[in-house]
Amino acid sequence: MSKRAFIVFLVAVMLTLGVRFSYILWRDKSEEGQSPRALSKVGLAIHFYAKDHQDQLPADAKSLIPYLAVRPVNLRAERLGLSAGGRPAGEYIYVLPQGKLSDYPRAGEMVAAYEPLAYHDGAGINVLHVDGHVNWIFERDAAWLIKEVEAGRNPPRERPGP
Repeated sequence: MSKRAFIVFLVAVMLTLGVRFSYILWRDKSEEGQSPRALSKVGLAIHFYAKDHQDQLPADAKSLIPYLAVRPVNLRAERLGLSAGGRPAGEYIYVLPQGKLSDYPRAGEMVAAYEPLAYHDGAGINVLHVDGHVNWIFERDAAWLIKEVEAGRNPPRERPGP
């Protein structure tokens, strides 16, 4: 192979790798923003359900299906096959409170759904609150919140100091 052909070959390989690497970065960045949007749609579905059922919150996540265009999942976790507790890959964990929406004056503090820590390599989780807002919680606080909710404390108690 001539020196010129070798240089052309190297340039072609570098361009191919560059395009592939750019695609991977774009895909990962796109998937990062998808999860809060999916959880926000679940939050809207909770409120639409409550509006249609005399302020009653849904008994389970399956009750929300008619209010959602697609099954809400974390696309990155689904693509990587990440799951928790025997759930399908990408599924959120629902901890919907029972009763009427108006029974919960602190709905902004109450958790409706969250992601397993594994979905973001343990860095943190997105959490959907009953009032519909979604926020990111870093690892240490996320582990505390999950422990509180699993113990039946929803809204979770305030986390003790550092």
